Formats: sequence, structure tokens, C-alpha cells
Amino acid sequence: MSLTIQEIEGIIRNEILCLAPTELIDALYHEEAFLHMGYDADTDEYADISEFYLISNYLAQKLKAIGEPVMELSTCSLWGRTTSGQAIYMDGTIQKAYGEESEDESEDESEDESEE
Repeated sequence: MSLTIQEIEGIIRNEILCLAPTELIDALYHEEAFLHMGYDADTDEYADISEFYLISNYLAQKLKAIGEPVMELSTCSLWGRTTSGQAIYMDGTIQKAYGEESEDESEDESEDESEE
């Protein structure tokens, strides 16, 4: 099931807190977790991160599930966005993150109905 633009905009408005301040990125630069953010052990490559956003921990879990670079902080998370130059709602990442859940939930509901 696809999300509407209004649903995606609502997720962005509620779950993306702000563009991460440069000072925060500079402060995190030497942290081990930050340095390995976006590393894919299977390919031995790092994601090309264009921008950093502070996001809710709920959205962080969804983005991690689809392989997006995310670093947990104390009260929120840092997302390393790998696309740039267009609005977040246009790049498909949010659609993919929430679409994965919809497909999984649909499968679970189908299994429950068939067991009855």
C-alpha cells in the first residue's frame, strides 16, 4: 500500500526534528559510531551521506530496517541522508520505510485469517 503525499508530509513533520546543526556533526566527527555510520560489511563500502537530520527514534528504527545510515543518540537519532537536491517526500526513502511495515502487516493479517 502506497502512502499519499499528505501522509508522507505528516511523517516528515512529526518524525524529522531538524537538519542537524554543523556544530553537532563536528562534535560527533571523532565518535566511533559516527565514523562507521553507513558502513555495509557485505560490500565493505560506506554510504555516500549528503545531509544529516535529527529524527525520532521511531523513524530511526524504520530507516535502519531498510538499511539507511542511522546513529542513536540519547533522546533522538541522527539520520545520514544519502540523497540530496530534492524534498524528502520525493526521494522515496520514507515511502520505502513505511511501505516495508505495510507489507509485513498485510502478510501477518493474511496468516491470521487463514489460521481461523
